[in-house]
Amino acid sequence: MPAPLQFMQKRFQLRDHHPPTGLGAFDLDFNPATGRLTTTVRYALEFIDTANYTWAAGAKTSFKSEFSQRVADFWNGQFAIACTVPGWDNVSVTPVFAFTEDAGHPHFRIKCMPTRGASNTAVRPDGTAKFGMEATSLTANADMQRNSVKRDLKVPTIIPGGVPSTGPGQGAQFTMTSLEILKRLAENAITAFGAKAKNVRVDVTGFGSDDAKKNAERVRDTLERFGLKCDWSLHSKSKAPTGVAALMGVIVAFNEKDVDKYASVGALADPKMSQATIVHEFGHMLGLPDEYNALCSSSAAELVGLGRMGHGVEPMIRLDDMSVSAKEAAKSDAIERNQQAFVQLCGQANVPVPPFGRANDSVMSCGSRFLPCHCVTVWDALCQATQADVPRTGWQLRLA
Repeated sequence: MPAPLQFMQKRFQLRDHHPPTGLGAFDLDFNPATGRLTTTVRYALEFIDTANYTWAAGAKTSFKSEFSQRVADFWNGQFAIACTVPGWDNVSVTPVFAFTEDAGHPHFRIKCMPTRGASNTAVRPDGTAKFGMEATSLTANADMQRNSVKRDLKVPTIIPGGVPSTGPGQGAQFTMTSLEILKRLAENAITAFGAKAKNVRVDVTGFGSDDAKKNAERVRDTLERFGLKCDWSLHSKSKAPTGVAALMGVIVAFNEKDVDKYASVGALADPKMSQATIVHEFGHMLGLPDEYNALCSSSAAELVGLGRMGHGVEPMIRLDDMSVSAKEAAKSDAIERNQQAFVQLCGQANVPVPPFGRANDSVMSCGSRFLPCHCVTVWDALCQATQADVPRTGWQLRLA
């Protein structure tokens, strides 16, 4: 039977909701009759003049217009939430995001100050770092994005072997997390190289097993199934390279000179790399973590518990499979708490955890690609608001 009339006539609200991730604040309004789930972040802008620049009234008006519109342009239309309560087929949820100026009752106070040089506008939400870049520009971050993605492509990726297969010559069985890492690697390379990927030499080296070469072939084949076509060079070694914790596995390494020669990351090369600062920062206002930070040890433990990562050596490998800057950032207790709570929510919502530790085209990394997990704090708020009527398992989050 369809959802009862009593439920359909209700209006669900949360005010000044703070996600369990320890970041963010927003209002939530859900109307079951229309399916509209509105998440509103209220902000106040403070324009700061300097000795070299005074904000003109027209500049303020233009800035405000672009500020809110960028969020709506990128965040709306990305997600859908289905109701899985048996028979409630008449209930569907369309998340809508509103970024609204409210000087009297803001969730966030944002300081806007002029800077000189290539960056014209800096934006600093209270309690966060200063962003020395244009808040709404789609190209101001292009150099940083390009350099971050290229830097991280040069870091070899280690795929631990997982459990040996039951039949000879079949290679090892890889975990779900390892497959997600390979998918991320393929997507990053496709974003960076495009059609030029076929010119990029990639060394795929199996190690620590009689089936090392077979394992290398399986990793190559998996990357090709994810759409990546490169100049593959397959190798095998009897033992793990120095410094690698896994006894058995595969290392994928892009030729560094080819990365420099063929990578063309940026807004013009790939629209997914068109990230305006405020579009990314809005994710933090919803409680989402930075994904270019390393996977913290507590988050790895959560993934083991969820069955998405193997026990033993794989968490250690995943912690090592990061850039140096990502590892340093992950030493923050606040970042670790935020990330761990986020991973827990992903498990509850049954959506994949995003790729941490390497720059990519995700909106919470260096680009503007959305994943189901980017709506997980809103999903959690919906669950809280409707808990008297619908169990948490009754809401299923996905991309639109």
